[in-house]
Amino acid sequence: MFDISLLYELKKGNREAFNGVFRYYYPRMMAYVASMVEQKVAEDIVQDVFLYVWENREKLYVSDGFHSYLFQSALILTRNIWKIIRIC
Repeated sequence: MFDISLLYELKKGNREAFNGVFRYYYPRMMAYVASMVEQKVAEDIVQDVFLYVWENREKLYVSDGFHSYLFQSALILTRNIWKIIRIC
């Protein structure tokens, strides 16, 4: 089970907390995104989401909805990729 206290520590800039969040969510997000796009593209999308979280950690809204936030962010990026693929 995910420990929400990690999000409070992440917000303060604690790298170990970020690593804990990453280790918990990365495999789940990869499975989700890789079901929609190829593996390499999925890796890029998931990494972009986590990079955004780290870079904007001070603005992070800590709640039980963090899970939804991550997956919704990944879905939006995936849809953007689909649009680009259709254009090309």
